[in-house]
Amino acid sequence: MPSPTPDPDPEVHRFSFWDHASPAQWRIREAALYPRAKVCGFLGGIGSGKTAVGAALAYELAALQAPGRCAGIVTPSYTTFHQATMPEIRKWWPPEEVAWHHRKASGDEAIIVYTPHGESEIQIRSAQDSGTLQKIRGPSWAWCWGDEVGTWALWEMAYDLVIGRLRGALKGLPLRFPLFLFTGSPRWHLAEKLGIHGKLLPQAWDQGIWAQGVQPQERIYLVAARTETNRNNDPGYAEFLRATYGQAFAEQELDGDFVAPTQAVFPGFHPAIHVIPDAVAQRLFESTSRRVGAPDWGFSTGALIAMGMDPDNRVIIPPGATWAKPGTTVDERADKAREWIPRFGIRGPDGVHRVTWYVPPDDAEAVNTWLGVVKGSKAVPGTQKALNARDEGWNALRNLMRVSASVRHPCDGPEVPTERRRLASWIYIAESNKDLIRDIQTLQFPPAKPGQEIDESHVVGRAHYPDALRYAVYSALVSSQPKGHRAKERR
Repeated sequence: MPSPTPDPDPEVHRFSFWDHASPAQWRIREAALYPRAKVCGFLGGIGSGKTAVGAALAYELAALQAPGRCAGIVTPSYTTFHQATMPEIRKWWPPEEVAWHHRKASGDEAIIVYTPHGESEIQIRSAQDSGTLQKIRGPSWAWCWGDEVGTWALWEMAYDLVIGRLRGALKGLPLRFPLFLFTGSPRWHLAEKLGIHGKLLPQAWDQGIWAQGVQPQERIYLVAARTETNRNNDPGYAEFLRATYGQAFAEQELDGDFVAPTQAVFPGFHPAIHVIPDAVAQRLFESTSRRVGAPDWGFSTGALIAMGMDPDNRVIIPPGATWAKPGTTVDERADKAREWIPRFGIRGPDGVHRVTWYVPPDDAEAVNTWLGVVKGSKAVPGTQKALNARDEGWNALRNLMRVSASVRHPCDGPEVPTERRRLASWIYIAESNKDLIRDIQTLQFPPAKPGQEIDESHVVGRAHYPDALRYAVYSALVSSQPKGHRAKERR
């Protein structure tokens, strides 16, 4: 498709990406380089070229950026940046060290782009949690690209922080004000933030739609794209996905439309993706580099869960790693945890198996029992207090449940053709852990009263296993971050 308008700067490198771009990708390019809105969003299905078009536009925006000014790229996590965003940058940008280079200094990553106007700096930031969000507060950006905005943890705070960082105009004459370009799959909370109430209008797939504002500096422009529109996909890719997943999932993840959520706490949990055979889960678990677990105290029935985490924070819950028994005491759960350490722990150089147990801090006596402080109790090795930040914990789990076509599902071997590969994720549960799987699927927020929003401070249904999972995962994620990035616990 030919460019609908002349390039704003003929000296800027033109890449091969645009030779095969879809009409939707051309529309978001025109909106971003000749801005008619301060916020431009590309909402697309899986494999619709969201990250690819964001990467392409990031280079062109950097080339138009005034020397000495900074821009930003914000992703759901630094892991996502390295696994999904950076590969697209390397794929479509000019060769590294010829037109740009990626550097990491003092813990902060940046990309330096060499342009006809001088060097442009793009700062890399993560929206993973309240700790990493602090890194967004300082800089002033001429523009920002937010990738997979719908899966940002604390998304509303992150979105507002990014908008507040946009303080400088770009160099090119058409670019008269700072720009926020975002890409991602539609999520209902994002629809509400953008002022979309319900599904997208049909025009979103044809010529794009406008939301909010009157003046260009206040407006939001949205383009939607279906998976089938990406000309770089393998033949049959979209058809296979559409035949594999249900209608609601296909509307959101393939058509790029907003789908009203149920009251489920984890609407993004899909057994077809996140539940895997026991043998596969055990193999993945044995390759993990870190073992963690947690109890949930409960009232009459508590729960205990163990899991492995790899360096990319992928969570694997192996067979037999869940346990709950009515009427058990804190001491009995501690006994079970000690019993599990040789089974699920990781063997250190000294031959000792270790598991880090994150225990809920809201029952001091129970915590002291696990620590061996209470008279007559025996300490559980590796016990630490868990972080009890409920909202951040739920968001961390939802973020792990996000699906992607850019990573391989563990059930798909190298012999599976690309067009038949299933979507992958960052958390997998062995199929024999049926109670955990049931609890994740049935956990709901209470119904909202007419005219009111859902009260997310309470959940209805079985919460013992999901709570234990939340304590372990969120505490482990925060503890793995550099000290300056760690989130403060909010009770």
